[in-house]
Amino acid sequence: MLSKALNGMILFAFLVLSPLNFTQASDDKPTITVGSKRFSENFIIAEIFAQLLEDNGYPVVRKFSMGGSVAAFYALKTHELDVYPDYSGTIAQSIIKTEVQDFVGINQRLKKHNLEMLKPLGLNNSYSLVMKPELANELGIETISDLKDHPELRGAVSFEFQERTDGWQGLKKLYSLKNPLTNLDVPLNYEALRNDRVDFAEAYTTEPLVEKYNFKVLEDNEKFFPKYLAVPLVHDQIPTEVRKLLNSLAGRIDDQRIRKLTGMVNDGKPIPFVANKFLTEDGLVSEGGSYSATKSIQWSRMLTQTKNHLFLTGLAVLLATLVAVPLATVISGRATFSKYVLGFTGVLQTIPSIALLTFMIPFFGIGFTPAIIGLFIYSLLPILRNTHTAMTSIDPRLITSAKGIGLYPFEIFFSVKLPLAFPTIMAGIRTATILNIGTATLAAFIGAGGLGVPIVTGLALNDTNMVLQGAIPAALLAILVDFLFSMADRYFTKAI
Repeated sequence: MLSKALNGMILFAFLVLSPLNFTQASDDKPTITVGSKRFSENFIIAEIFAQLLEDNGYPVVRKFSMGGSVAAFYALKTHELDVYPDYSGTIAQSIIKTEVQDFVGINQRLKKHNLEMLKPLGLNNSYSLVMKPELANELGIETISDLKDHPELRGAVSFEFQERTDGWQGLKKLYSLKNPLTNLDVPLNYEALRNDRVDFAEAYTTEPLVEKYNFKVLEDNEKFFPKYLAVPLVHDQIPTEVRKLLNSLAGRIDDQRIRKLTGMVNDGKPIPFVANKFLTEDGLVSEGGSYSATKSIQWSRMLTQTKNHLFLTGLAVLLATLVAVPLATVISGRATFSKYVLGFTGVLQTIPSIALLTFMIPFFGIGFTPAIIGLFIYSLLPILRNTHTAMTSIDPRLITSAKGIGLYPFEIFFSVKLPLAFPTIMAGIRTATILNIGTATLAAFIGAGGLGVPIVTGLALNDTNMVLQGAIPAALLAILVDFLFSMADRYFTKAI
């Protein structure tokens, strides 16, 4: 009967929402959450931080591939991150909006946010624009100023660079540039430039691919770009010993060193391996260090990511079901009200998912909470519409007959309406779940984990294999969940 169906749904919720393998703090040392932005160099430095701390007994949670500087900075302010690598020029120009460029001056202004830049790591990773030398020589382009004489040339820059005042916005104003742009992440910029899809591209001065591909670096003849000193950025509550450990990296990672490390990653070496090689070469960790454990937990990490992904999707759909089913039942007899409710949820469905997740960062921070809220919103429409359709499609004669034999309203609902509507309601839940398995991959941009982490990281590194490590399990998970729903649908239909 219907009770069997409800018991099955409760069992499904229990399995989906079972406790996850979150990292626990040890008795004497707190867990440190290390973040990173979405490009190779930042991944490497963040992994160096993580392994150095792990080797000194600190449990570490990695929240890599944060969706840009502002998201990572906000996460640090709210203590959802404890440290991540950033750059002095980025902090000054794009985050705290100050004209001050010296290290001490920037740190004084960071104190207002209860944050601090630790000692510089040694490298200065500034921006540059690059071209293929053949085209640059043909057009006589040597400096960024020369681009203003060629407004027909197409550029490729990242979304963040295009909007930053220390990026394209300030650059085009100073150099009077009017070139059309294509938005791509930096590693993809290089591929687009190599294949003549664009004529110039944004690049980092410490990027080894610039030399490997023999790109021509255009001279910043007006000295627009400030210094971008790589630093550990921390909040003021971070333990003193952690500060000392991170400061032990000061001056050890210069431009040449980071080019070598990034080149190893570009050649296919895993980031944990590259980070561990640096740390062991400098005697900062014991031979093998924490990487010896890291190598053995790849499958465990994938399993954890899958469980996190299922948790995000399952909890969001469960919450949406608890809201949408009663709401649809209430509005099913009110045509005008139902039109407005369905219309509103339809509008919510049209909001781009990544925009919705980013919008919620100032209100809910990063991690599970904003991700679940976003997925909850995307789950509402299919469940609400299916439930409303099911309830309004019930033959009125059946309701009249139920009243005629003396059933109370709640008996009519549970014995007549809900059993008849149940298959259609389950179809809406099924649709919402399958759609959200795909949408949940975007939760990686706000540090919520899941199978989006290897996808986002792989895209940032232009690593197809890493992308597939997230994409294939996500696709298989969607197929498996769809199969389980089809089996449950047949069982529940017989039970009802």
